[in-house]
Amino acid sequence: MATLWWEDYFRFEKKEWLGHLHLLITDKTTIYICGGEPFPEERTIYWNFVASTKELIEQAKEKWLAQTFEKIPGETEFVPLPEQIKKQ
Repeated sequence: MATLWWEDYFRFEKKEWLGHLHLLITDKTTIYICGGEPFPEERTIYWNFVASTKELIEQAKEKWLAQTFEKIPGETEFVPLPEQIKKQ
């Protein structure tokens, strides 16, 4: 089990302090922290989707709801989109 608190720092400049990252982890947890040069264009992030436009995000959401993404071997459970969970 890993719990991650990220304190609303989504946009930042190179070498800007991002605040504190609090992690609660257990044995055999792996953490990857990636960085590098920024993309030349804006990125849109929604849940597990990252794209260069909001339209591509909407297409990914539709594809997810239609369950037409390639299946992961051994996975049988469908995970709803965050807004579907909030409605329940």
